[in-house]
Amino acid sequence: MVHRVCKAFFHLMLSMACSAPFASPANAQTESPALVIGAVPNMSARVVMAQYQPVRDYFQRTLKQSVEIATSTDFVSFSRETLKGNYSMVFTPANLGRVAQVDGGWTPLACLEPGIPAVLVGMADNLNSNPDQLSGKVLATTNPSALVVQAGLKWLKDRNLDLGRDFNLSIVPNDDSLFAVLRSGEAPFAMMSKGEFLAKPEPMRQSTRIVSEMEVVSGFWILTNPKMPVSQRQRIKELLLAFPDSAEGKVFFASPGRSGLSAITDAEMKALDIYLDSTRRALAP
Repeated sequence: MVHRVCKAFFHLMLSMACSAPFASPANAQTESPALVIGAVPNMSARVVMAQYQPVRDYFQRTLKQSVEIATSTDFVSFSRETLKGNYSMVFTPANLGRVAQVDGGWTPLACLEPGIPAVLVGMADNLNSNPDQLSGKVLATTNPSALVVQAGLKWLKDRNLDLGRDFNLSIVPNDDSLFAVLRSGEAPFAMMSKGEFLAKPEPMRQSTRIVSEMEVVSGFWILTNPKMPVSQRQRIKELLLAFPDSAEGKVFFASPGRSGLSAITDAEMKALDIYLDSTRRALAP
């Protein structure tokens, strides 16, 4: 019941966002449509909404208009809603952000720091760390479009292990399924972010181990809708850069794996272009 209510709420909120034009933050709160901040569903909807509550509170207080946090059921749906323009601004993985920028004209404002370690995880009693164990088997993941997975697949390819030739992906719906595939021996390894691994329940973490920290990828990008007026975008950027020093920002950045914001350079944008095609394929219906 709760899940159905949440989904209905998200759909209603998105439809309201689509029908409402962008408004000047100077307007009275009662006269302005909601600023809808899309947050990628890298965890359950309940956890995502709770994590981004300080962001909502901050922008609602400083913009003096209604602000809502919205998410979706999965990365594919979230990316689709982003490209449709159903959010005012988004917090999203860097590769999805680059796709939104290149394919949809979204404007990057900043990046969450620090970067995100992509890790290869195996069972604790499997002491063999050689990735060649994947040969003829599958690699488990919950989300093939995630940047940590895209970077991890490149890391494996650099070690002469090609997806489709040497191994395949086992895409599972949730963490329970992920660890079940590991326990079965069908998949010697799973791929995820280090933060996701550390967030697992203690019994899961005790029965598994990080085999390799493959690469540290860019933190989440923050982008604004291409239809947002320039003046509003500039105001939001100014407020965003001041966010870490605010009371709400201190709460947000107190969470493990968050330390602040940084600018996104042209070089960092172009460095992600190697993942554009693979990300688009992973996001395809």
